[in-house]
Amino acid sequence: MPLMDKLSLLIPRVLNKRGLKDEASASYVTYLACQWIDDNLPEQSMHLRVVRLADKCLFIDSDHSIASQELTQVQEHIINYLNTHEGVSIDQMMIARSRNTAN
Repeated sequence: MPLMDKLSLLIPRVLNKRGLKDEASASYVTYLACQWIDDNLPEQSMHLRVVRLADKCLFIDSDHSIASQELTQVQEHIINYLNTHEGVSIDQMMIARSRNTAN
């Protein structure tokens, strides 16, 4: 068995044993969401910040109303994209305006 195959089996067991599996999964989902936003909403990506994943809900902060509207229009697409990844299950997305908003 190659070294990478061994690591791919070992890492989930270690994360689960240490109680870090949920945190690692949430981190992976936020990474994927940021990547999707950068690829699909490049003009708005600087105004959007993926904050966290909790209880199957992805939380995103926006500091611009247009960025919020654009993200709202494609939220089903991003949820579907994220749910295609193994071990990811997201039911909804919450978009909140950042406190230090200019618009």
